[in-house]
Amino acid sequence: METKTGHPSWKSILVVLTLAHTVAAFCNLSIPPITPFLRDELHLTYAQVGMLTSFFYTGVVAASIPAGWMSDLLGERRVLALGLAVQGIFIIGFAIIHSFFLGGLFLLLAGIGYSSANPATTRAVVNWFPQQGRATAMGTKQMGVPLGGILAASLLPAMALAFGWRLSLVFVGLAEMVFIVFVWRGLPAHVRSSKEGPKIHWEPFRKILANRSIMALSILGIFTAGAQLSIVTHLVLFLKSQLLFTSVLAGFYLAIAQIGGTTGRIGWGSVSDFLWRGRRKPVLVLIGGIAIAQLLFLGRVSAQESELLLILIVGLLGSTAIGFHGVLYGLIGELVEKESIGLTTGLMLTITFLGIILFPPLFGHIVDLTGSYRMAWDFLALSWLAATAMLVIFVSEKKGPQKIL
Repeated sequence: METKTGHPSWKSILVVLTLAHTVAAFCNLSIPPITPFLRDELHLTYAQVGMLTSFFYTGVVAASIPAGWMSDLLGERRVLALGLAVQGIFIIGFAIIHSFFLGGLFLLLAGIGYSSANPATTRAVVNWFPQQGRATAMGTKQMGVPLGGILAASLLPAMALAFGWRLSLVFVGLAEMVFIVFVWRGLPAHVRSSKEGPKIHWEPFRKILANRSIMALSILGIFTAGAQLSIVTHLVLFLKSQLLFTSVLAGFYLAIAQIGGTTGRIGWGSVSDFLWRGRRKPVLVLIGGIAIAQLLFLGRVSAQESELLLILIVGLLGSTAIGFHGVLYGLIGELVEKESIGLTTGLMLTITFLGIILFPPLFGHIVDLTGSYRMAWDFLALSWLAATAMLVIFVSEKKGPQKIL
């Protein structure tokens, strides 16, 4: 559907952006649900399973700033289409590997492709949506990330069981590349107003680095993001090896965690906006407390636990340890000048990705050393405790009555 100007309508643009995030996340999160199959065939240690996530996000970290710059220079449609193509090609490449390190290389290259998703879709929202509806559009397209995780956790274990994990990943990569057609047809071509390329100004960097609250949030983000990806990476293997779940049932529980993350992004934001009248810190402290309790419980759970109780625990863990982002980024946006929000978010993501790279293999290494998951889950609980303590001590929230629209 097009407007009188010849551009697609804002509704169709938002659908394409949300589905682009869904498809990219479906590919990004395709490895964790099939880790039991990978571990059996490739003879991986638990630490190596965690390193697969690290390889992918090393590519994301390395390419995030260049991807943002390319989005400014070439336009969001070209960069998003290119990123989806690169990610899809190398996920298909991963499907034919027989070596752990070659697989790691392909995942790193796939991560470079995935790095275009956030800057390109964010720029599209800024370019094609009015200010009044921009926040809603931004939140809607970000819903694609947990939706992609739900799809991967729900579909891929059953597909791997029926057709093998290799064909399952070929399907994922092909689906991503097919979607490029919808991106190209559904997004307007970007027209730059200047012949000059985007310039880098260093003064905003200095202001951000001098902001104690922002730097504290960046450092505590290493712990929270690292814990989040450790949960997503290792939950299926934990349920299969510790609680003797089938791979399909374990994937179902991972989907429950992702559904919890989806509802948490919306629910905690509403709690912050309305129950706490715009306050962010108290909600983040509450989220941290609930996440710590669920992680400690997982370290002590047995195969005899009630299925309903496990669903509740995994759902609560997902709603907190996966669903905290909306409140966190709301706080970030209120601590810096409006003109620096994009740069601040990009810089923070680069720092917090260190946790995503380091924590999943460290979690697996703890399991390899101890032969048990208890200390690994306790390690994540301590990480969340450290993050919550840093939030309370070092982050200063702006005071004053909050206006509820």
